[in-house]
Amino acid sequence: MESLGNILSEVPWMKFRVVAEPDMAIFMKDQRIQALIQSITNHRVTIVKKQIMVEFQETVKRTVETLMKEMTKIVDTNMTSVETSVASRFASMSSLKTVSTATVCQTLGKDSHLCTCHHHHDHEDHCHLPVPAYPGSPLHKPPVLVSHPTFDKAQWIWSKEAKDHNKAAPGGARPFRKTLQLESHADMVTIDITCDNFYTLYVNGKLVGSGKEWWKPDTWTVRVERTKKVVIAVYAVQDPVTLGAVGLLVSGKAWNSQETLPHAKEFVSDKTWTTLSSSPIGDEFVKPEFVDSLWEPAHEVKKFGDSPWESLVKTKPEAGRLPKKNLVGIEGVKESPIPKAGVADLLVLPART
Repeated sequence: MESLGNILSEVPWMKFRVVAEPDMAIFMKDQRIQALIQSITNHRVTIVKKQIMVEFQETVKRTVETLMKEMTKIVDTNMTSVETSVASRFASMSSLKTVSTATVCQTLGKDSHLCTCHHHHDHEDHCHLPVPAYPGSPLHKPPVLVSHPTFDKAQWIWSKEAKDHNKAAPGGARPFRKTLQLESHADMVTIDITCDNFYTLYVNGKLVGSGKEWWKPDTWTVRVERTKKVVIAVYAVQDPVTLGAVGLLVSGKAWNSQETLPHAKEFVSDKTWTTLSSSPIGDEFVKPEFVDSLWEPAHEVKKFGDSPWESLVKTKPEAGRLPKKNLVGIEGVKESPIPKAGVADLLVLPART
């Protein structure tokens, strides 16, 4: 009898198959597999990022819309009281409407058409400057004010003739100009100014005012036609008799008074201003279109607060006044130009505290 082992080995009833088991360690090390996994991962990340950004943008949009609605409600609620307050403040300033003949008509005798004069029962003539009213309508809102300028960053300037501190600059008049190129429109300009010895100020070609007491700086607020260009011109005089310290000091702001929150463009006297040395001065330099590209940069004589003008640090500028007789500030020096464009529209801001 044959053994069971022989029988099983000869009879073809057995089937054989090979079973393969994957080796995951080798599988994951394959560069093609790694590249495929990376590609799939990056694609999914991109999709998820896009979904997140879309949802984020929608959320921000809804939040901003809600916030703007709430802010609009708050502004609308408070603007009425603000406008009423500002309007009443301006209405209380009688100097905005009437000035005596001596300050305008007699000063500008050759251009008396610039103002309208009336004879009153008190035997005193009065002239009315062209100061527009602000009726209570959306098109004519009371002007929004900005804070006053400050001399803190201003320099006392003159022509290069003042570079030699061992001798006085020559006597006579010197012209100064500063052109402001604004990013947005402005309709108001406030200027604090003083000069040792005398100045006459012009804004966009119109006469603003003058002064000759450097220890009492003036402040002027001018309404200009809505513009992105403001030109400041100054006729400054060194007294040819005294020949003492000389300098012009200016600080100002230009802004749009019809904006709810106006952004003021600030400027000060410094070397960016232009001037001329020992040259005859015509009247054309006060015009905005005058070309001063060949003029010299102003010389910075002293910083604000330096001697001999250190007392100004404690002095607050006050509203300036047009001269009582004429624009001859210093005897022996040519009269300041009286422009054909006339007198600027002057306002008076609330006094400084």
